[in-house]
Amino acid sequence: MSRIDRRFNVPVNAILAVALFNVLFGLLYLGPAVAFNAYISSCTIFLNCSYAGPIIILLVRGRDTIMLDRPDFPLGRVGGYILNYVSVIYVIVTSAVNEILLYRLRSWLMRC
Repeated sequence: MSRIDRRFNVPVNAILAVALFNVLFGLLYLGPAVAFNAYISSCTIFLNCSYAGPIIILLVRGRDTIMLDRPDFPLGRVGGYILNYVSVIYVIVTSAVNEILLYRLRSWLMRC
């Protein structure tokens, strides 16, 4: 899938796979509203997890294993860890609040 096409100089197989994936999930919009809302909600959660994932790995493994050069904006050992913990907590809280608010909004719209 990651092979570069010589004629177009792009990964044609990967582009076609992504296009097919988008078309299939675009068909959810034509189906029941519950399926489309579940898809949109899961996309939001997965996007937030993609932000928190590398930070969690950094907190678990430590900074010394991945930092080879001095960073451009050093925060020190304590400041960097505090900011990483705050970032992970922020992602978790905003994901939960977002899902609760969307659920209440959906239930309110269904009653109208």
